[in-house]
Amino acid sequence: MSRISIISMLLLTAGQNVGGVSAAAEAHGRAVAPGEVFTGPMLKLRAPYSLGWVELGQSPAQIAFGRSGATASDSDIASVTLFKIATSVSDEAFLELIKSGVEKDSPKPRFDLLMSEFGSSHDRPYTCVVFRGKSIDNGRKSLLSRKSTPLELRVAAIYCKYPEQPGLAFTASFSHRGPSVSEAFDDEANAFIEGVQTPARSPPNKSPERTREP
Repeated sequence: MSRISIISMLLLTAGQNVGGVSAAAEAHGRAVAPGEVFTGPMLKLRAPYSLGWVELGQSPAQIAFGRSGATASDSDIASVTLFKIATSVSDEAFLELIKSGVEKDSPKPRFDLLMSEFGSSHDRPYTCVVFRGKSIDNGRKSLLSRKSTPLELRVAAIYCKYPEQPGLAFTASFSHRGPSVSEAFDDEANAFIEGVQTPARSPPNKSPERTREP
């Protein structure tokens, strides 16, 4: 199976810039309107509902949005990813799979775990696992920079088995890294995650097409 890491996803879409969304990524990203609709054959979603977001990248399996925060060290990432799982995985095994994947991708000494909560969600007519996590990101050592400022990383995510498509799943995540977490983090995260939905019927996977509301 393809194991999806919320942590790895955050680092990838942020250009591995511990201090926030990289300037290059933000400069080349397309600004999106709050709640802008993105529709594809497999998923329909909305950009985050607040101001300041840019589209960082899009592929047949993933779309990511980023926003700089209140300080140079703050950044937000919202992303949606399709990934493969075993075709015969049970609901219980799916929960354990997500737990194992998140834990393996938050290793010491890079991360100091502060809080990690997993649970089954019954808000959708298909199997989903919700995750809420908080940790300290101590940064990645490199030849150029051996010291980095530890930053709090907060993540809200949902992992779902794609309905009527054995072997396929998706995750929607909303995360903040930095010292200044917005009081609206939970509300913004919940709104973004709830906006990611599956169409009633899904033809073969293609890159999502962008549409705007009339």
